Amino acid sequence: YLRVEDHTHLISLLRFLDTLHIALVSHTMYTLLVTNFGNLLTITETVWSLQLMVIVTVSQFALIFHKIFRLMVVN
Repeated sequence: YLRVEDHTHLISLLRFLDTLHIALVSHTMYTLLVTNFGNLLTITETVWSLQLMVIVTVSQFALIFHKIFRLMVVN
């Protein structure tokens, strides 16, 4: 018996999260390297996109590890 699952929703969600991650990285780098160029006091402040990027990255890893775990339990 071969169990075939439809993973299109998971793949779409991971693609969206990956695109969001790239946008957040770009915003963080632009803010730190271009907007605040030469302003050493801003290094101690956290950019909002960096905080959101941590949440997005953790959710991506959680989805991937959950899928890997389910594949290991089934086989």
